Amino acid sequence: MRGLSVWVVAVWGMAFALLILNTAVSLYNIEVLVANDRAVSQSRDVSEAMGGVVSSLKDEESGERGYLITEQERFLEPYLKGEEMIPIQLQRLRDLTQNDPFYESQLGRFTQLINDRRFTLRAVLNVHRTQGAAAARNEVVKGQGKLQMDRVLQAFEEMQAHEDEVLAERSRASRDRYRSSMFTSLLGGVLTVVMVAMAFILVRLELARRRAAELEAHDAVDHLASSELRFRTLTEAIPQMVWNADASGRVTYVNRRWVEYTGLVAADAVTSWWTQVAHPDDAARVEAAWRQAVAGKASPFAEEVRVRDIRDGSYHWFMTTIAPLHRGDGTIDQWIGSLSSIDDQKRQAELLATMVQMRTVELESANNLLREEIAERTRAEARVQATAVELVRSNEELEKFAYVASHDLQEPLRKIQAFADRLVKKYRENLAGDGREYLDRMLVATVRMRTLINDLLAYSRVSTNAMPFSKVNLQEVARDVVDDLGERIEQTGAQVDIGVLPTIDADLVQMRRLFQNLIGNALKFHKIDETPLVTIRATKIQELPPGVDPPAEIASGYRLTIADNGIGFDQVYADRVFELFQRLHGRGEYEGTGIGLAICRKIVQRHAGAISVRSREGAGATFYIDLPETAA
Repeated sequence: MRGLSVWVVAVWGMAFALLILNTAVSLYNIEVLVANDRAVSQSRDVSEAMGGVVSSLKDEESGERGYLITEQERFLEPYLKGEEMIPIQLQRLRDLTQNDPFYESQLGRFTQLINDRRFTLRAVLNVHRTQGAAAARNEVVKGQGKLQMDRVLQAFEEMQAHEDEVLAERSRASRDRYRSSMFTSLLGGVLTVVMVAMAFILVRLELARRRAAELEAHDAVDHLASSELRFRTLTEAIPQMVWNADASGRVTYVNRRWVEYTGLVAADAVTSWWTQVAHPDDAARVEAAWRQAVAGKASPFAEEVRVRDIRDGSYHWFMTTIAPLHRGDGTIDQWIGSLSSIDDQKRQAELLATMVQMRTVELESANNLLREEIAERTRAEARVQATAVELVRSNEELEKFAYVASHDLQEPLRKIQAFADRLVKKYRENLAGDGREYLDRMLVATVRMRTLINDLLAYSRVSTNAMPFSKVNLQEVARDVVDDLGERIEQTGAQVDIGVLPTIDADLVQMRRLFQNLIGNALKFHKIDETPLVTIRATKIQELPPGVDPPAEIASGYRLTIADNGIGFDQVYADRVFELFQRLHGRGEYEGTGIGLAICRKIVQRHAGAISVRSREGAGATFYIDLPETAA
């Protein structure tokens, strides 16, 4: 008898051990599900980081193209913003993908493609600075940038496809883990039922032995009562809800956990207890399976079912496992059942599935938006590129037209002037006062027309007749120009103070034209009651005084200043004076066509420099010319 009791205790000890193991495995499965959720979130962050890099690169392209077309600095703002953001975004992408074998190679290639495209963008801007806008637009038209961007987009699509595969794999892993969790719970329930059944059998054996002992001793009844108590004590100690039913399916016993949770005692449960405690959506299914088992299927079965908590009316998920106990002849004697809670696993799985679905939808939406943005930007880039090509062609045709038109106008103008001169010599004295005035005006108009044509030719030749760069001593150039303007300097009594000027790589003819126009303007716009004074100085870019910002695009070069004490002008016209045909005074006050300063700006731009002016009405003007020391 003592040996039989030891077996009962041993069986229940094993049951408790298995339940603890089952709980540990369930907790591990939940942790894996949560880890998968974090991994899904990381996949989304990686996709967003890659999309951010591509978007910033497109911003750089758009900004540069806008600047090349308009030559307005404000269009460079997206380019500068992209230059600032791309390194930050690439570092974030590296942080998100560290220790990922796939990205150890792919991210390096993606970064190199990004840097190649950015290097080309910088190179085009450098060409713009050193060779002018036309040369920069020609570089764009070659199509290298589009080829590089296509490679970037291909690499992006490959990594995005990898992230989509990773997301799908993690979703599959979550589903597998959920099935594993369900299997663990089912196994735990089956084992519990088996252990309870074994205990029940052992108790029955002990009861049988004790009944036999009743024939030998009256005190055998007290041994039987003790066994019943031991069985019930053991079922009350476990965390599951335990019940048993007779062969017909009528419930004969439920433990305390069952009563506390459902509110039903064995007498209330009878044979259709599932309809009383199960969720309406589950009751019919589980009841039908139970009836089918009772009717003839003696194998154990397990079902997931939601059971109502009598304390608050809420439903929670359980795994119910039911096993039959057989008599010696093989017929079913009783049924042993248990309900193990799987509510946490079920809700975690549902939550994860919902989150995966939501994240998948969000990622698909973000990817679609990104693809649409890339497509739109690609279309915009194509439009900008086409516009750039058309602008280059238009500018070239305009320069050719200006050159040809100005050149072809020379001959008829010479004839007009020649015949006008003959009229003056032979017939001027024979004409009446109005006739002589008309003739004089015609001569003045032809001279002004010749000056305008010559200036237009000079403007177009900055590009069409450009000479190769060579070492040019700017001090000698300035002195030669002053010698050429000697007659005008003598007439005005002007003083030209030339400081020490450097030697740079430049077009000698265009440098002479630059100094001639600027010094000539200083002499032309002088004050009548004051001796004209023109001061020419040069300072290395690196040695500019504090408070003076050096040009960012010139690493090594000089700033030339040409200052005068002339009539000056309002600073609001500082940009307008460099435009074609822009005059601040009437022809009756000062001669000129309004092209001279436009020629100066075009010459400086061809030398990858910059020109600006500071002036005040009645207080003279100072022109600033920034030029690189060597040609790029």
